[in-house]
Amino acid sequence: MKTGLIVFVLLISFVAAGCFHCTSAIKESGTKIENNAASETEVKLEETALEANRMAAQAAYYKGVLQLLKDPQAALQSFKKALELDPDNQDYKKLVEQYSKLLELVEQHSKLLKEDQSTFQSFKEALELDPDNQDCKNLVK
Repeated sequence: MKTGLIVFVLLISFVAAGCFHCTSAIKESGTKIENNAASETEVKLEETALEANRMAAQAAYYKGVLQLLKDPQAALQSFKKALELDPDNQDYKKLVEQYSKLLELVEQHSKLLKEDQSTFQSFKEALELDPDNQDCKNLVK
């Protein structure tokens, strides 16, 4: 009977030792699962944040499109905001570069037009002073 009791005690000891080992293994795997879950959560949060930035960038872009005719400078600022929110978007980058150049050309053209109008007015005034001046007549036509 003593032998059976010893075997039983040894069996309980092995089971207890095995359970301890299993428990620590379970704890380790649980920690790994928690770490993986945390990593997955961080990745999902980052993806969500990037998607939110892309959506905000699109909103800024569409705002700029709506502003094009009414306020070209505000449209440019909206396009720049879109690029700031989504800096990897090559379309926004090209749009900002090209639209900036276009606005510069429009500004230069406006200045030249004002100068031309001033010059035209000067020729008209000169023609009033000298109605027979053929050069002024040709330019004012």
